[in-house]
Amino acid sequence: MARLRIATFILLSVASGAHAREILKTERCLSGSVIQDRLLEKEYVAGDFHLFYSLQGNDRLRHTGDSNGNGTPDSIENMAIQLQAAQRFYSGALGLRSPLRQKVFANAGQINIYVLRKDRGKGAAFDKVSRERMADGTTLPCALKLIVDTSVNPLRNVTPAHELFHLYQYGYGVFKQRWYLEGMARWLEMPYRDSSKGMAAVAPSLNCPDYANASYDAAIFWHRYAQRYFAPVDVPAGLRQLTYTDGSPVFKQSALPGGAMLVPFFDSLFRASQQISQQQQVANTQWTEKMQRSPQFSQDICDVLSAITPQRGAAAR
Repeated sequence: MARLRIATFILLSVASGAHAREILKTERCLSGSVIQDRLLEKEYVAGDFHLFYSLQGNDRLRHTGDSNGNGTPDSIENMAIQLQAAQRFYSGALGLRSPLRQKVFANAGQINIYVLRKDRGKGAAFDKVSRERMADGTTLPCALKLIVDTSVNPLRNVTPAHELFHLYQYGYGVFKQRWYLEGMARWLEMPYRDSSKGMAAVAPSLNCPDYANASYDAAIFWHRYAQRYFAPVDVPAGLRQLTYTDGSPVFKQSALPGGAMLVPFFDSLFRASQQISQQQQVANTQWTEKMQRSPQFSQDICDVLSAITPQRGAAAR
């Protein structure tokens, strides 16, 4: 049934291509409010990433050591190193399309990272393109954005890579179910960690719908399911040689078990997202947060997973 549903999605998408093009729209660049009351006087640029931070006030950086004396705190340099390494792994080794190359985010020219003091959590990712304005009137270009807490030390924390992966997820579909968003992103942290610490040795179940009410703890499902049915993807030698400012490696593992699942999964999710938008008669950019997080779409995600699993069409039902 799952394969039939996905096949129907694809056939309908082809049959109604003009309408599909209307459904798949590009996010407008809107005025943002994340830093309207903040002043981040420092900027560090590394490729597509622009990191904004402060050395004073409520948002002052917690870790300000500068071991190489180049005027940029090690924590900021290491954050940029982790982000660029993650981008190379996600887009290069895993073969995923960069968020900045997705039609929905065509109006974003960069990815801005705002290092702010957060009251809750260590990071956040946003699925809208925005032009942010600081308290002093400084206006930034249209961009995708992440927030990372001022306390994050990338030597021991993979929040930047985790939040970046959410932008990849947003680029491929409208869905924001936590078991999918957080569970998968937590699974993708594995190559940066010394071991599968925090992962159960065996997933309680490989039945996808069993995890619909889960969150980060769904990582074990994604990990074990992908590992069982799909090939691993190696971390290229060039990435394994990348180090932080203290000489420690960015990648602690040589491969992501089951990583070959990601391209077919996201390609199918992309098509399913368009078809469901057609059925709902709501363009991808017009979905409300409530719609995006609705549990009713968890089964659609499970159907996508089932349909792309080799010789295992019923595995995710």
